[in-house]
Amino acid sequence: MKGMDIDGYTNRFHELALLCPRMVEPEAVKVEQYIRGAMTNAARNNNETCQKCKNKRHAGDCWKCTKCGK
Repeated sequence: MKGMDIDGYTNRFHELALLCPRMVEPEAVKVEQYIRGAMTNAARNNNETCQKCKNKRHAGDCWKCTKCGK
């Protein structure tokens, strides 16, 4: 910004905000998107308990011992 042309700067900012509304989102929208993303990440990391071995640390087939095969 050259000089102290605050009115010109403000007008240009509003023009750009109309052209690219996603670049100037309200803070509430950004917070909502962050929370939604955090909730989906938590849902992905929440594995159900295995019914065979009652282990909550794996998803899918149960692990087998390499020595005895159980």
